This record gives sequence, C-alpha cells and structure tokens, in this order.
Amino acid sequence: MSDASILNLPFEVNPKRINATIGAIAFLLPVSLFLLASLSPTTCAMYSISHFYYTRIGGDILVGALAVVGAVMVLFYVYKGDDAPGNEAHNRRNALLAKAAGLFGLGVAFIPTGGVGCDYPASEGFDVSRFFVLNTVIDGEGVVGGEKSFDFWLSFGHWSAPEEVPFLLAHAHYISAAGMFAILAYFSLRVFTRVQTPAATRSHTLVGEKTSAKRTRNAIYTGMGWLMLLAMGALAVKMGVANWTEGGAAFEARWNAARLTFWCEAVALMAFGVSWAVKGRIFGLLEDQAPS
Repeated sequence: MSDASILNLPFEVNPKRINATIGAIAFLLPVSLFLLASLSPTTCAMYSISHFYYTRIGGDILVGALAVVGAVMVLFYVYKGDDAPGNEAHNRRNALLAKAAGLFGLGVAFIPTGGVGCDYPASEGFDVSRFFVLNTVIDGEGVVGGEKSFDFWLSFGHWSAPEEVPFLLAHAHYISAAGMFAILAYFSLRVFTRVQTPAATRSHTLVGEKTSAKRTRNAIYTGMGWLMLLAMGALAVKMGVANWTEGGAAFEARWNAARLTFWCEAVALMAFGVSWAVKGRIFGLLEDQAPS
C-alpha cells in the first residue's frame, strides 16, 4: 500500500487522543475500583489496587485497563529516526522508555500480587472469586479439589514453597509497578515539560518565553510527576519498615487496615492520568494557539 493511499484514508490516528485516552483510563481505574468496593456488598475493600485482581469484576477492570494502556504504549510509540532540532523529547531513548513503561504495565496486569488482600470476614458474606488451586485432583464424581493459593508462581508447579521462587520472579509484580511509575514520572518531569511545538512560545518558535497555557501545563506535569514519586517513596518506606524493622508486622497491620497502599497507588495512577490527559489536551483544555 502506498503512502498516498494511506493519507487518503477517511480517518486518522491522533496522538493527542491516544495520550488523552491513556490518561483517562489511568485516572478512572482507581475510581472504578473504589466504587466497586463501595457499592458491591460482596466485594471487599482491598489492601491495594493490585489485590483487586482476585475480586469479581474488579479483576477484569484492573487487567483490562492496564492491558490497554500497556499495549498502546508498547505498540504506538515508535522512533522515526528524526534528530532535527526540537525533537529532543522524541528521541530513541524516550521511545524505548515508553515501550518499557508499557511492558512494565503489562507485567503489573498479568503477574498478580500475592496474598489475599483482605480479611474476608465470612460472617459478613464477602466473596472471593479468584484464586489459584494447587495440586488439583478430581474425584469420581467430577468434583475438583486441591489447595487454594494466592501465589501466582506456585501455580506453575515448578516450586513447592514461596521461598523456592527466584527473587526476580517473586518480586516481578513490584518491580514492574516501580519501573512503570518511575518512567511515567520521568516523562512528566523531563519530557512533557520541554517545548515541543512553536505554538508553546509567544514567539512561535522552539525557543523564547513560554505561553501561559504551556506554563500551566508544565506546572501540572511537574506536580503530577512529584506526586508519583512521593507515592512510590511512601510505598518503599512502608515495605522497608514492614520487612526490616522490629514491630514491622504490627505496623503493616495498621497500614493495611487503613488501606494506605490502595490510596498511594490511587494517587500515583491518578497523577499519571492527569499528566497524560493534559498532554492529550483532553476536552481541548490548555491548548496552544496555532502560529498565525
């Protein structure tokens, strides 16, 4: 198919709409899971967003949203090989980083976290709809039995205990989440804040005083980038205190009771969503005026 025939197609792929869609999905993910737990009498308010993997409907929302975002970032951002002035933000490194963020997002989606994620008080009728069954057996009447587990890697049958799973595999979910948010914070702080179009300056060049719309966008990008880093930092501190200090178990119990991991992840996801939605000029907000 020739380039001319492609250009004559009655539709286009709009990068701004792609960015705005990614942002909207990320922003609405924690909102939808919070509403699910609030409105469903059988869905527990999970300790973390990742633990919604094990809930009815919530698991579909979580995996579906992250799979869409991850797949788009892996497939959509392609380096064109153009190193012309003004394309510093669109270099090969950033294209590869966008793909890496997408791969990390897919890792978060398809490599679930461990643990139940909720107390699930049976007396209150909470429903656990997903878990892994180890050492499955089927009796003569077709009834399936086995050991219930929330450990993804043990479900493969190669290891018999969590401590036997290699470190990188055992921590793949957390590594993926940290890698994704670190790259997304970098994009907000260092990539989106650059002048990338002449319309972003008063002189309508790639240098000069930024327009008020660009300054406002940069303030949002910077704020959202730091929010992502602060949320990641809080989770890192929690992990360190819970695992390597005396009284860590009691601290973690209080932390989980307050669902603080969920709220930190929600802040990071919503900050990511706001940053990319602004980059995509969602609803036409903060759009620059085209050079006259």
